[in-house]
Amino acid sequence: MDGRFDCLALHLSLVIDRLSPEGRVARTWLQRLNECFVSDFDQSLREMGVGDLSVGRHVKQMVQALHGRFLAYHGALAAAPDDRPLIVALENNLYGTVLETDAASVLAMARYVRSAVAGLAQVPAAQLMAGALPFPALSSAGNGTQMAGMDNGIVAQSRHAG
Repeated sequence: MDGRFDCLALHLSLVIDRLSPEGRVARTWLQRLNECFVSDFDQSLREMGVGDLSVGRHVKQMVQALHGRFLAYHGALAAAPDDRPLIVALENNLYGTVLETDAASVLAMARYVRSAVAGLAQVPAAQLMAGALPFPALSSAGNGTQMAGMDNGIVAQSRHAG
């Protein structure tokens, strides 16, 4: 769950960072998107066998962790063009549970994040809220696999959430 959570938290943080200054409509849309993520966290925990009585506590911890990651990424991105704060934020969060991380992989991820931020900046807010999230493809370090853009149903859920 950690890897999936951190990947989603990173991308959600980038979308929040991009759309937060866009006004009330964007903030309302972001709230619905957050609600979809929380619902997904809840469902995932239940599927993993977490008992009904403790799901709420786990979801609360995940929401707090999501908020912490947003603050870390927001601060790191504000330090541009210096990538060191972003690299530290990625090492502490996205790679936080990885025992050994090579510097080249983290640097590649920092480049990916900067590319994603640039791509999001080029798209009008209304198009982003309609699901046009232009996340670049991410080549995994060394194994040649690709991670496609993030429109994996979460955005579609947020469009229908309210």
